[in-house]
Amino acid sequence: MKKPSFWRIASLLLFAVILVVSLLNIKKGPGGVDCWYHMAVAKNILSKKRVPLYADWEYYPVGRPHLYPPLLHICVALLSIPFRGNVLAGGKVFNALMLPISTGLALLSFSKVYRDPWKEFLAFLIICMDPIFFGVHRGLLPSVLASGFAFLAAAYFYEKRLIPSILMMGLCLYTHLGIPYLYLLGLFIFSLTNREYFSLYRRFFVGSMLLFLPWGLHVLNNMSRIKIGSRLVGGDRPVILSAITVLGFLGALNTIKSKEKPGLLALSCLIGFSPSFLLYGRRFWAHSSLIWAILASIPLYDISKYGRGKKVIIASVILACSLLFQPGIMLSKGRVMRGWVPSGLREEITLLSHGDYSLLGEDVWRIVQIINSKFRELEAVHVNKGWVGEMLYVFTGKKTDRAMYGEVSDPRVWKPVLEKIKYERPALFVYLKQEGKYGLPEDVDEVIEIGRFLLAVRK
Repeated sequence: MKKPSFWRIASLLLFAVILVVSLLNIKKGPGGVDCWYHMAVAKNILSKKRVPLYADWEYYPVGRPHLYPPLLHICVALLSIPFRGNVLAGGKVFNALMLPISTGLALLSFSKVYRDPWKEFLAFLIICMDPIFFGVHRGLLPSVLASGFAFLAAAYFYEKRLIPSILMMGLCLYTHLGIPYLYLLGLFIFSLTNREYFSLYRRFFVGSMLLFLPWGLHVLNNMSRIKIGSRLVGGDRPVILSAITVLGFLGALNTIKSKEKPGLLALSCLIGFSPSFLLYGRRFWAHSSLIWAILASIPLYDISKYGRGKKVIIASVILACSLLFQPGIMLSKGRVMRGWVPSGLREEITLLSHGDYSLLGEDVWRIVQIINSKFRELEAVHVNKGWVGEMLYVFTGKKTDRAMYGEVSDPRVWKPVLEKIKYERPALFVYLKQEGKYGLPEDVDEVIEIGRFLLAVRK
């Protein structure tokens, strides 16, 4: 049996550190607003014992088709069962597992693309430097999980292993509606530049689509409800210059000259991923980290070719950056922001000494207690922010007149929704305070200020 390489052992030890730190942070988070939607879907799965095809808890009283692929929601629901259906507990567990899952998928992918333990270790170290990669793993985002599945699908495709690549892309398709198609475009570009892969790509694409067919038909049947126009004009599209992206651009130039296949695979996937810069803005950087890691490792490997001493120096410098800071510049909305940015692994370790980073607080628990004790008979709660409604559904089971992800909607739902807001009695309103403009109806009978929220009652 062949003895494991020193660099392979180093990669596994670094992965073990990430796993342990993530599990120690299990009680914190998930952060951001998106997680409440995903936990709300998990709650609905548990209550109805099936994956919903129609979200009847949103846009009360009408609802809307539920089109979000269900893999993450099923995982959260299953992990909630040992906690008596507490989806917050299940969400915390899965949120803590997402970083180890992603880094494990990344490490496996690097080993398949490179088959060189030193190159694998370099790419893995670069991931550890990336603060964006670590940051997005704290929000229970399916797109993060989908990126890992898609990257491994690309690695299996590179090895010309059809069945595993189809299975990984299938998992990706059942996790997110955007990420898979960006990687499919990237692998199509790779197949055009490497014609030996083109026949494989046709079978890979058809197999992936057949695997996705059950949910895909549901999505196609409701295509008229999907509105992505707002994505094309809204949102921030920053340009980020960091050690990783600068090395990545150098790696891309090197690839164009050398035509080496690992670099061509990463460059093709990056080009395929570029539409997300328009559609998702910041998400382009958040979900292309694994691609940048491959490209950024190329110039570092070239430097290290001529002796073990250089390998140790390069590894030490990158590891130090992973545990400390790195310089960064961001061009966003006409402004230039520069400074020293805490690196990804450092931020994750520092999180050990911090408290809960979710949006929960005493105000939320007080509102939940009031709803569950004094307003049990109400079917719904009116809110001014979609995430607030999803969060209250998680804790109270009350329907809501708003929802996350407005890309799936229909103007026809707003007339009955607005009528409920305007005329329903009794009615409960939980509005997030923002810039002094609360938008509460004028005919409410009682308003209570609770932390970040206004709770209003119309009797």
